[in-house]
Amino acid sequence: MILARTVKGKGVSFAEGLDGWHGKPFKGADLDRALQELDGQLGEPTHNPPIPPPPPRASRPASPPALRLPAYEFGAKVATRERYGVALAALGASDPRVVALDADVKNSTFSDKFEQQHPDRFYQTYIAEQVMVGAALGLASRGAIPFPSTFAAFLTRAADFIRMGGIGNVNVKFAGSHAGSVDRRGRARRRWPWRTSR
Repeated sequence: MILARTVKGKGVSFAEGLDGWHGKPFKGADLDRALQELDGQLGEPTHNPPIPPPPPRASRPASPPALRLPAYEFGAKVATRERYGVALAALGASDPRVVALDADVKNSTFSDKFEQQHPDRFYQTYIAEQVMVGAALGLASRGAIPFPSTFAAFLTRAADFIRMGGIGNVNVKFAGSHAGSVDRRGRARRRWPWRTSR
């Protein structure tokens, strides 16, 4: 871990620690002066530490087992979230890269079905949705295929992390249950908790 105290514009006499330079590049004479001042401070490197190798990535199985999903009778009333849990557990059996994360609602998202079959690949982050999404992004960057689950309303707490994951094109599969405007458990868990005027 590196803890550093930084100074904006360090090494440039006319900008060091001063307001008014954030978010704009030096131009013209200011650029020439800044480069000259910085160049005068640089010397030849005295030590080139070796770059450590990256941690190993999860590898794709040579021939994963066939995916076996339960056959539901047409018209059977099974909650989408329950089908998600069953399918997630089946995916875990077919590909060892699949991992599941949950934000303390595994019995409602049914990700507990995955945990029961693959406890070594289940991560409980409790009521910390940003932590859950951040961990999922990290796992994906190392080759895992994460499935973070929580109530849809709570996923919005990690919106910026989700956005950055999209920018980074990471392979994460988000599952937000209890979406919409109707939930007998109360408005706090609804994706859209407000009421319209009558």
